Amino acid sequence: MNDMYKYLLVILEKGAVPFCYYSNPDYYSLANPNFMPADVLGDIIDYAREKNLFLNFLYGKHQLPPQYETLIETVSHVKMIPLNLSSLYPDGVVVLEADESELFAEFSSDAERNVILRATAADLPHLSDIVAFLRGKFKRLNLHLVGLKSFSGKQLDLYEKELKKIAEMLSRLYKAGEAIEINVLSDRLLLHQMNNCNAGIQHLTIGPNGKGYICPAFYHDNEDDTVGDWSSAVAGNVKNQQLLDLDCAPVCAVCDAFHCKRCVYLNKSTTLEVNVPSREQCLTAHVEREISRQLLHSLRTIKPFDKFIAIPSITYNDPFELVIQETWRREVPAQASSAAADDKDYLAQIYEMQKKILRKLGTD
Repeated sequence: MNDMYKYLLVILEKGAVPFCYYSNPDYYSLANPNFMPADVLGDIIDYAREKNLFLNFLYGKHQLPPQYETLIETVSHVKMIPLNLSSLYPDGVVVLEADESELFAEFSSDAERNVILRATAADLPHLSDIVAFLRGKFKRLNLHLVGLKSFSGKQLDLYEKELKKIAEMLSRLYKAGEAIEINVLSDRLLLHQMNNCNAGIQHLTIGPNGKGYICPAFYHDNEDDTVGDWSSAVAGNVKNQQLLDLDCAPVCAVCDAFHCKRCVYLNKSTTLEVNVPSREQCLTAHVEREISRQLLHSLRTIKPFDKFIAIPSITYNDPFELVIQETWRREVPAQASSAAADDKDYLAQIYEMQKKILRKLGTD
């Protein structure tokens, strides 16, 4: 058994549906399918069966050839599909785009289904309405914000406002005995340690070109940003893999937004380091954490929430502040805080401290 990865993500075609923070231009632009070669798919499935690995298949808008369908049904798997394939694959995890909400009425009700909802900044004013409209069509809804790395402060404020409305809806449903999950709010209620995406640690992606990738975002962003041939990558031959681990992420290691995806793709595309989070990701996770805290407080009188461990109140909204405080405590000499300290020397010490912080974030 492969004791490194729990599962593999297999991108079945170049135009596969994006399901997380990233985008795939080919999903919208490719008129004809560009499938993974059947022999490559067969080799991956044989390997997964041999190593007892679970597979997540990412579908595009096109129905697969019969040969592919037969191969896929020989292995334990989950299908991640766009809305237009939902009737063809009723057991699939459906990825919904908030801007196609006019089609949601045709999306059948299913109180046991897992659904992914992707929303952009343009969708934020209607986010709570969209989630409310989808009630009865899912057991668990995973919400992902597309384009998060460029969200403005006003957009984050709007997200907070809409998330509070969603939390109010959840509170009413929970008090009425209805048990549904919305990842950005309900997950933190139960977590006592980090439960991140763990791309490259617990799972790896295989592109339709037969190459390995940390996650699908790296493939769709740049096909050359590979970790090697898939067979070598899944065997553990990934360069600098330790940098993906929580122990090598000093900001995330002191954070208790345990539900945060800690997306290494967002990290790399915003800070150029896979182990240093973007400010937008941290701020968003802490908005979600605080509203989850308020939600749990509102449920304190009903079971089973009366037994849940309280989420503590905090005075910061970005864990980077904790790293700065700790580094300040260690690095700034006591005399620097003295009223008699020379202002020029004091500012120079602050500058040197900041450089040390940046070096630490990039190398630890």
